[in-house]
Amino acid sequence: MNSILVFSLLALISIGTLATASAQYSAPICGFGFTYDSKSARELIRCFQENPNLLELEPNMAYSIGSAYEQLGDNQKAIKYFEFDLNYDTRALTALCYVYLDMKDYDIAYNYAKQAKKVGHDGAGDSICYDYAQSGYEKQQNQMNDIAEMQALLDKALAEKEAANKAAAEKWEREQAEAEKRAMEEKAAEIDARLAALELAEKQAEERRLAEEAAAQQGGGCLIATAAFGSEMAPQVQFLREIRDNTVMNTQSGTVFMTGFNQFYYSFSPQIADYERENPVFKEAVKVTLTPLLTSLTLLNYVEIDSEEEMLGYGIGIILLNVGMYFVAPAVLIISLKKKLQK
Repeated sequence: MNSILVFSLLALISIGTLATASAQYSAPICGFGFTYDSKSARELIRCFQENPNLLELEPNMAYSIGSAYEQLGDNQKAIKYFEFDLNYDTRALTALCYVYLDMKDYDIAYNYAKQAKKVGHDGAGDSICYDYAQSGYEKQQNQMNDIAEMQALLDKALAEKEAANKAAAEKWEREQAEAEKRAMEEKAAEIDARLAALELAEKQAEERRLAEEAAAQQGGGCLIATAAFGSEMAPQVQFLREIRDNTVMNTQSGTVFMTGFNQFYYSFSPQIADYERENPVFKEAVKVTLTPLLTSLTLLNYVEIDSEEEMLGYGIGIILLNVGMYFVAPAVLIISLKKKLQK
């Protein structure tokens, strides 16, 4: 009887233990973890927060918690718990693929999708995530390749532009250096030309001075006419020299006249000749003034002078003619104009 009672008591205790264990297995702390909407997701997360040791007791709940956070849009926490679940099961590989796909991180999503396919997850959801991740990854790679190509083209263009700018700068520097060199050479040539011209002018002046001194000593130079007509070889100067040497100097009276005339002429002619060279206007005025004298002297080419008397006669006639042209005629003209103005 007692044995029957003890057996019955043990049976009751065993039944109670089995009932308790069955209740614990069928009713986890936070339920079975199914999250169909935001409300159920928040309820699961709240339960998890109220039971911080839940994952120690029920590690398989990590997948459900990750799904709840994914349902609420908190991808970072979803990733955390999906990765935790990978320590116990590979089912989170596809879940991680979807999370990273939502974040448009196609490289990581594609990596998880390949791992899921490798371990045999080939359901519809697995295949969909794999296809989308692969497509996104390839597009992303193509975009990166396009960007790399564009960057390479840009770098090449920038390098070419920099090289062109450098070449242009070097060319400009060379041109500037060449321009400065040419300017210096032209300046040096100009200075050399001026120095040469100055030396030539000084030499010519010295030669003229020596010639004038020699002519003054010898009584043979036509200084004023030479300066007026530019050269001793000018026809007018040659004409005066021929008249002097071939006509006037052939007679005693002509020689005496030229001796006295030279002393008077060479006392002022060098200064007048120098002023002619310095002043072109004065030079032209002297040239005009000498024209009547040259014209009167041409008369001697048409007469024969064989005696002293003829020389004196023609000489005095030429002198009077020039006095008339240079002094009497202008005086008469001035007096006539004055009278007309007075009337």
